[in-house]
Amino acid sequence: DITNASSVNEYVTKNFRFPEIALQKEISGRVTLELVIEPYGLASNVRVVKAVAGGCNEETIRLVKGMRWKPGIKDGKAVRTLYRYELNFVNPKSTMR
Repeated sequence: DITNASSVNEYVTKNFRFPEIALQKEISGRVTLELVIEPYGLASNVRVVKAVAGGCNEETIRLVKGMRWKPGIKDGKAVRTLYRYELNFVNPKSTMR
């Protein structure tokens, strides 16, 4: 289960693929998603709040759906939890600093 920021960062580092179109077009930016973490630990109802072109939205969604999340707990039981996730795309070809 993804329980903290270091676990998320480790998963993303291991599984991240910079989209080819974004590389070619030198696209950089931050994708923001809202999602529901279900009691069984998977993401559902994933919605793009702030988009970035070139396949960046799709890559962020792929990563989020591939993670096993730790659900929220209320009264000792796992519950659906609304969560916001952001992922930065910094294109190595870009001159943006």
